[in-house]
Formats: sequence, C-alpha cells, structure tokens
Amino acid sequence: MLTCKHCRKESNYLDPVQANIIQSPFDDAWVVDLILACPHCGQQLNLFPAVMDFELLGDPDEGEELKVNKIQKPVVLLNKHDDDSYTVAITDNSTNYHDSILMIIAEVGEDTSRHTAYYMAAEIEMLRQRIDKSTNSTSPVVIPDGLHSDTAQLVMNTANAMAEKLHKAQEKHGYTNGWKVPPDGEETGDGRNFWTREECLQALFHHLKKGDPIDCINYLAFMQANGWRTELPAQEHASE
Repeated sequence: MLTCKHCRKESNYLDPVQANIIQSPFDDAWVVDLILACPHCGQQLNLFPAVMDFELLGDPDEGEELKVNKIQKPVVLLNKHDDDSYTVAITDNSTNYHDSILMIIAEVGEDTSRHTAYYMAAEIEMLRQRIDKSTNSTSPVVIPDGLHSDTAQLVMNTANAMAEKLHKAQEKHGYTNGWKVPPDGEETGDGRNFWTREECLQALFHHLKKGDPIDCINYLAFMQANGWRTELPAQEHASE
C-alpha cells in the first residue's frame, strides 16, 4: 500500500495520467514512461523513475505487440516488499494482479536520469529505423493529389496486404522472378523457366476459386507487369 502525501489515503493501485509504452530496440524490455496520480484525489505522484523497463507477461505464443495493444485503459498495481522495493504491474482496466500484462520491480525515489536518457535513446533509435525504412523504399506508392483519403487508404492497405502475401510466399518457397518475363532476345543468365500468359491466367483463376482476393490481385499485378490482358481464350462451340 502507498499513502498519498496530499490526501493521506492509502491505495494499492494508481491511475496513470500518462503511460507511453514502446518496445526497446536494445533488448527485450518494454519501455514505459509513467506519470501517476492518486486514485482518490487525482494529484500527480512522482514515486518511481519517469521511465522503467518492464517485462512482458502472458502467453509467449501470442504476439508481443498484440498483448501490449490490449492496454487500452492502463492501471498500475503496487505490491510493497520487505526491502522497500515495489512490484509495479500494468493491467488493462483491472486491479487484479492475475491480469498483469507488464511488470517490474522498482525502488521508490530511484534516480531517473539514466532511465530518461535510455528512453530518449530508444525513441531516437526507433525513429531512425522508421526513417531508414521509408527512405530506402525504391518504389514508393504515389497517391495522386485530390484522391479521397478513404480511397488512398484502401490503396495503401491493399499494397501492404499484397507485400505481406508475397513475403510469406518468398519465405516458404524462396524468391522467384518467373513472373518477370524478359524482353525477347535478352539473356536471363539464371536458367529459370519463365511463366507464360496462359500459366499466369490459369493460376489467377485457380485463386479466384480458392477465394482469396489478395492472391488474385498479386497474379493480376504479374500480368500487368508483363502487359498481358486477362481475356479468356475463345471457346469453340460445336455446331448443332
């Protein structure tokens, strides 16, 4: 239990005024920037380091970001130990320790300078990685001026879904440029067998029957890249 120095009431949990949570790029910890308040009087309390490195709890098979994203309304639980340290746990709108998602053991009044510097470095590193990722893109999606934001978002979401599908296929089967048919007379040098329009069209209709629109869009993209149209071969009808 902690006693609020303002209202003198005790509590074993605190309401975060702020709980920014990011994954550390340096280790497996989750860095949490906390500003806490008394649940009785609402006064802010500077008890713990401004920034702490929390351990993520729960099912290891569940994605880490998915678990952390469950914290929509964070509640900070406190459990004092005999050595005056505290177990600090974060839940999503629960005062039950069994619902803890993030946890750390911390000292009340611990120096915050090292943690603050660590947190700032973590944020800078994450921003640098995001900037590198965006600037290294060799073929950014160009959205025409005036396109409605909903439609633009649809294009971006579809492009992301296409890339994820192709990446999974690459991890499973390895990269193939079979869809990228070279111009006539150009040497490929890799001995690959390139797809024909008929093979690509057959694969497209196979995935249409399977029902996954993103697979279909990817095969349409392959055909678009080669300038192939999607007309079906003319069907010959027997004379009656």
